[in-house]
Formats: sequence, C-alpha cells, structure tokens
Amino acid sequence: TGASQRLPVLPCLISAVWLRLRILAAESGSWQAMEKLAHSYEEGRFGAPVDHEKAYEWAFEAETMLRVYWIFYNQPNFVDFKETYKMLLKAHVRLSCLLAHYCADGIGVTRDLHAAMRWLTVGEEFACSVTGLKQIPVYQHQKQELERRMKKDEKRKK
Repeated sequence: TGASQRLPVLPCLISAVWLRLRILAAESGSWQAMEKLAHSYEEGRFGAPVDHEKAYEWAFEAETMLRVYWIFYNQPNFVDFKETYKMLLKAHVRLSCLLAHYCADGIGVTRDLHAAMRWLTVGEEFACSVTGLKQIPVYQHQKQELERRMKKDEKRKK
C-alpha cells in the first residue's frame, strides 16, 4: 500500500517539471513554448493553474516572437526556408486567431470585439503580405462570425 499511496505524487511532479521547463523555454524565446503555455493556462493543464491573464500574455508574446523569427528566417538565401515558412505561417494564423478569441470572449483581457477584429485584420494582413493572397479563408470566416456577434451586441444595447 505504501507504493500505491505515492503514485498520485508522480503525475503532479511530472506536471510541475513540464510547466517549469516550458516556462524556461518560453523565457528563452521559444514561441512554441509560449503558445503551449497559453493553452495550458487557458485550460489549467500540465501543472498550470487556470489563469486567463497569463494565457493572453503568453499568446501575445508568442505572436510577437513569431514575427521576430519571421524576420530572421526571411533573409535572402536562408537554408530550408520553405518548410520553416509553412510552419511559421500556420503558427501565426493560430496565434492571431487565438488572441482574437481571447479578446472576443474576455479571456485574460476585458471583452472587446473590436480588439478581436483588429487581431484578425492584422493577422490576415500579415498572412496576405507573405503569401501574395488577397484574402485568407480562415480569417474571412472568423471575421464573419465576429461581425455576427457585434451585430447581436448592438441589438442588445438598443
């Protein structure tokens, strides 16, 4: 019975170590660790308590760091930019949509549908600037959903 009483401690210890390692990686500039921390704090997983302010902060930091990575990797003659390009672009779409979601639902910040729309607009502008496309379908869909919410809010205020 002594061994069975100690077993629940192991997952807690592993979660605490996972969280500490992610924080160290994020503080060292890993946008991937920052993105994972944002989700962990939003959902209260992997040793992180539910903390929506931290979730928003880590998502914001990840999006900012992703732009730094983009500048670095987007230099002429950079080796293997094609695969890195896809990874960074997909991550940017995820993060700008995540930040819009946080703003729209008041997760870690005051609920602000206009700020959510700004995140979608800035995200789409960035994606369009690097792809040459005029519109990005995922952003168009998210914007339409957000516009519906804005109209509902306006009707409620009247």
